[in-house]
Amino acid sequence: MKTKLTLALLTVFSLALMQSCREQDDKKAYQSELSRLNRLLNGKDDKTLYPGGQIVPRNLAMDCIRNYEKLYKPALNTDALQYAFAKDVSFGVNGLLKWMINMKDSTNVDNIRVFYGVYTADMLAQYPNRDITPGRLTVFIWPYNGSKKAVYNNYGVGEGESDTTSAFNLGNVLP
Repeated sequence: MKTKLTLALLTVFSLALMQSCREQDDKKAYQSELSRLNRLLNGKDDKTLYPGGQIVPRNLAMDCIRNYEKLYKPALNTDALQYAFAKDVSFGVNGLLKWMINMKDSTNVDNIRVFYGVYTADMLAQYPNRDITPGRLTVFIWPYNGSKKAVYNNYGVGEGESDTTSAFNLGNVLP
């Protein structure tokens, strides 16, 4: 009887020890991922490869998006299409991750939408030191909740314009 009790206690102790070790391994893996994310967020983008992008005012983004729709919906003006051609737009991972985490923490975002836009003269005037060519195709990354633009959790937390969010843009348009 004592042997069975001893074996049962040893089994329970062994299982508890194994569970504790597994929890420690899970905790170490989690800490490792947090550490990796922290290094990513505190790192710097290589500005020669990935300029990082940044938050842009919603009115400028909407003007560019409307400009895209105006130029490309009819698809008749092939000269404009050739001038505006862009294969892709790259964003630095650090700036984009910081923005996405901020949106997740401070808004009701549940999905991200990518809108095509065409740069306007107003956008160039607002960001004269960036590589912006009016008429050039770009993308705007915008946080959404369902089918509507995401809003800040606390009114007034945003940029002061309203409670809806702004888009992320100003990546590196290629080629």
